Amino acid sequence: MTTRVRLATGICLVPEHNPLILAKVVASLDRLAKGRFALGVGIGWSAEEFRALGIPFARRAQRTREYIDVMRKLWRPGVARHHGELIRFDEAGSFPKPDQGEKVPVIFGGESEPALRRVAECGDGWYGFNLDPLMARQKIARLAELLSENGRALSDVEVIVAPYNRRIAVDDLARYRDLGVSEVVLLANLPSDTARATARVEQFARDWVEPACRL
Repeated sequence: MTTRVRLATGICLVPEHNPLILAKVVASLDRLAKGRFALGVGIGWSAEEFRALGIPFARRAQRTREYIDVMRKLWRPGVARHHGELIRFDEAGSFPKPDQGEKVPVIFGGESEPALRRVAECGDGWYGFNLDPLMARQKIARLAELLSENGRALSDVEVIVAPYNRRIAVDDLARYRDLGVSEVVLLANLPSDTARATARVEQFARDWVEPACRL
């Protein structure tokens, strides 16, 4: 029904999944979305949740990095092999491949220094949460420094920001844009009544989407 709207996870806790199975799920979603899927990634924060799943909480960041490497190999043409610290296999094939191949965007969430480093080292994008333009400016400036250290530029990654419960005005959309933000995620509660929900969405579009289209 659309040609530009994307489908994305917000977010997938990659270290809680088997990477070979997750690679297949992502590939299927990207095929169904006709190459418009993005994998939003987090490393997790709840030790209790990891314990319930029987997965070590320690070194979950390293686990995430290796799992993403495994998935990108499986998304390439042909079969793949991987001999890492956590995963080992030979001649593994996963079909069908994503429409985007190994270029399925991997967008890391998180505002901490380690999270920004993950983006700079191996991410295709960054999702900053609960940030107004002033807070976003500081994080994006640091991200640009880390990208430069890795021989990359801010233009090499997609920058997405959600103000969440930070109050912003329509004029702030231009401020985000000037910082290099390509997408602003706005959250809204909808009433259960269908007619009222439709009216709310239409008003939301007039208040935010139409001004954004004029930028």
